[in-house]
Amino acid sequence: FIRQCAFVDRTWYEGLDCPNLQRWLQEHLESLLFQIIMKKRELWTPEALPTLLFSL
Repeated sequence: FIRQCAFVDRTWYEGLDCPNLQRWLQEHLESLLFQIIMKKRELWTPEALPTLLFSL
């Protein structure tokens, strides 16, 4: 929720007096785990081949 709220109005979010919240969000956005989980994918179409999201 915080990430979506922050992205709706960047100016408002950056103007908040909440440095701990802003630092917390930034650390999560920059984390390797977040980047792996939130990787951008191609838009799915019915003709597309299956996409393997996780390998075991």
